[in-house]
Amino acid sequence: MRIKAFIFDLHNTLTHWTRRLPDIIRRAAMSCGIDLSDREDSELMHAVAVGDRWVAEFQEANDVDIHWGNDPDDWTECMGVVMTELGHPDLDRELLRRIQRAFRAEITAPDYEVACDDALPVLRGLRDMGFYLAICTRRTIDPTPLLQRTGIGDVVDTVYWTNVVGYAKPSPYTLILAAADLGCNPMACAYVGNNIEADVGAARRAGMQPVLTTWAEPDLRGVEIEGVTVIDRLTELLDIAASQRADRG
Repeated sequence: MRIKAFIFDLHNTLTHWTRRLPDIIRRAAMSCGIDLSDREDSELMHAVAVGDRWVAEFQEANDVDIHWGNDPDDWTECMGVVMTELGHPDLDRELLRRIQRAFRAEITAPDYEVACDDALPVLRGLRDMGFYLAICTRRTIDPTPLLQRTGIGDVVDTVYWTNVVGYAKPSPYTLILAAADLGCNPMACAYVGNNIEADVGAARRAGMQPVLTTWAEPDLRGVEIEGVTVIDRLTELLDIAASQRADRG
């Protein structure tokens, strides 16, 4: 079946971060009087991983809704888990709330996540060729401001976002919803992302054609995965599209 739609992940597919996560955690904590400068990056990322596991268990135990986590206060207890792992147990709830809000301010700042150079030219090129476009991203914060700021929101037809277990990739849930919005059979959709487990996994579960981008993942360059199209630059999508040109009727 010919491709009629391209559905995209965001981070390290169409966008990239301009600052490192460990540095953001240090600044958020320091803004509330907690010095983590003696902690190695690996320790900070381990603490984040512990927090992520706690969140996944909490989400499952409480059957939270698809957009749980958009409110920064949802993360207060998780921040307590992270700070305990970093040697600061028993911080009061208000202080944890302040740290979380400082962290949220960092990761929603206009200059934190930006579109990669090829993103808009490729999206516009695909749209001009008659393809439907969508975003399905695994994140906890509504990406609408980011999409508006980068111009991506002007060229895509539909957007789904969630980081809740059961809804989020590698579940095919959001991909299937996006295909339905576009009026496309999932088999006529390509899903483009940078993560084998989450993005390729979700595409396969949805019955879509997986496309793996490696521009942000040097370790994946040259990888061969059966049934997966691997591209080093987003501009390669235009060549793929030219061979599968579709009408937007």
